[in-house]
Amino acid sequence: MSSRANNKVSRGDPIELVIDGQTVSAFAGETIAAVLLLQDKTSCYRTRGDRPRMMFCNMGVCFECRVRVTQNADSRWVLACVTPAQANMRIDTNVDLSHWIAGTEPTIDHDVNPSTASTKGGENNDV
Repeated sequence: MSSRANNKVSRGDPIELVIDGQTVSAFAGETIAAVLLLQDKTSCYRTRGDRPRMMFCNMGVCFECRVRVTQNADSRWVLACVTPAQANMRIDTNVDLSHWIAGTEPTIDHDVNPSTASTKGGENNDV
């Protein structure tokens, strides 16, 4: 993990979440984007042409940092730059967003409990 600034920094409680099947440590209140960057993740999702997309504006305007988050029985696409990381989130990157928009998204299996079946919904943004 890359280093965090530690001098006179106040943080939330330590948490664990899963990114692409790997358990990682973070702090409550950090954005998903911060956690991804600290894990040296270079892609948030993939376009129809299989091109990786990554954070660009880091303020929720460009929609380039969309990641798939599964938590409890809810699965949704969120903007990593404005979504706080929470304990037990399962974050999937490198997923082709166009399948989700078309309603044909393949199942992502990281040994997920069957009770966490994905739900579809959300907005149809340009990919």
